[in-house]
Amino acid sequence: MDINKYRNCINNLINWEWNTLKRFRRKRRSNILLRGSFAIFSLGSIVFCVFSPPFILSNLLKAFGVPFYAVDWAQIISFFVWLWFISPMDTLSKKEREDKNKKKVEVIKAVEKAREEYENKFK
Repeated sequence: MDINKYRNCINNLINWEWNTLKRFRRKRRSNILLRGSFAIFSLGSIVFCVFSPPFILSNLLKAFGVPFYAVDWAQIISFFVWLWFISPMDTLSKKEREDKNKKKVEVIKAVEKAREEYENKFK
């Protein structure tokens, strides 16, 4: 079993919802009710997927009679463990990451240079 598939589940859900919302924006501009309701339900599904497992665990612990202070700590700890579990893993090597950062720096420098040239053009 590839654990990275499970970690990217929420990420894939967010990307699918974002792409669908962009398609709605292009093709159905006049139907604001459809776009708005989809955005609200997308946000609701993401919030549910992120926050529901720790609350389900805490309710199960309460049902089994675990003391409330332990349930509270278990809920907090399980929330951060769940966030760690669903966060996507970085599979880049150190050299690939350095190359990626160098490219980002080059792009930022090019944009700054173009902006300065544009501002100097009108002075």
